[in-house]
Amino acid sequence: MISVFNCDVEPGTKVYDYVHAGYLAGNTECRIGYGVFHGAKEGPVLTLISALHGWEPMGTEIIRRAMLDVDPKEMTGTVVVIPIANPFSMEFGGTAESSGLQVNPADSLNLNRVFPGRGGSGWLTEQIAHLLTEELSRVSDVVLDYHDGTSSNNMIPLVTFPAYETTIGYPKGLSARTEELAKAVGAQVGRRREGAKPNSGTISTALGARGVVTMMLSVAGLGRVDENVDEGVRCTKNLMKALGIISGEPEMPDYQLYCSGPQHEVLYTKAGGFFFAAEGAHLGATVEKDQELGVVLDPLTSEVREVLRAPFKGVLGMFRGKMVTNPGGMLGHLANLDDYYWSRGNLPK
Repeated sequence: MISVFNCDVEPGTKVYDYVHAGYLAGNTECRIGYGVFHGAKEGPVLTLISALHGWEPMGTEIIRRAMLDVDPKEMTGTVVVIPIANPFSMEFGGTAESSGLQVNPADSLNLNRVFPGRGGSGWLTEQIAHLLTEELSRVSDVVLDYHDGTSSNNMIPLVTFPAYETTIGYPKGLSARTEELAKAVGAQVGRRREGAKPNSGTISTALGARGVVTMMLSVAGLGRVDENVDEGVRCTKNLMKALGIISGEPEMPDYQLYCSGPQHEVLYTKAGGFFFAAEGAHLGATVEKDQELGVVLDPLTSEVREVLRAPFKGVLGMFRGKMVTNPGGMLGHLANLDDYYWSRGNLPK
């Protein structure tokens, strides 16, 4: 038997339930839904957690789809699912055409910047972070944290993971194990974060300090169910296979390109206006250095306010699909094809 959030689950069964996370001033309760798929055979515990940011709901759908055909009677180990970790940020602040907020509207805090949180004296978001940190570090061996391109961008699978350095307090061997599993996920693009500090506020650094392998899978976006959602399911199943939780051969992409530090760049617009992609610039495309990626136009005069170009030859692992952009709007991610630390398969020419 396994106990998660004080819910006891028998081997070979699954349970869905809610855990109390706190109250607001008017006694409105915040509760977080979770599921436990407890295998018939003893093995590792994997936690799948999504919607730390409510405006990134695609991981929630990926988790749902990934677990549809998983039978606990055939599993070795356990999968804990927390599809909506920050419920108020998904429920409120959105519009008819977009989902939620990055922050929790109850206190305007970003959940993935306040880990490990605070207990009874903390703001609601800090209490949620504390609850998740304490329980997930107690039960989990591995945690996969889902994000997406919000309502402005779409993404092919990108796995981001810290280089857990022992010199700043992380357990010995954690970094190598994390990188091993990050490659086994089978994301096309990987990003290794150097110098990640235990007190930086993210779930990966907080749980890593407690010895839990933690990585982030960013995939899909625009609120769109498309092939990238299926890719997220594939990556999820690959991790479960790598851990021996389910059987089967991993389904790997044609190539994997893993970068570190400045080898992977996040691109932004400087001007506000209407964004239009250039010919040949699209999600997953290979672009040359200085190749035009798109323009930002004045919606009144059609004046070109900004021409956006690639800083180096690379793969567009994330790319903008929303026309209206404010200054500082995210254009996408670019992984360097001339400067990377690991690859597998046939990289794009």
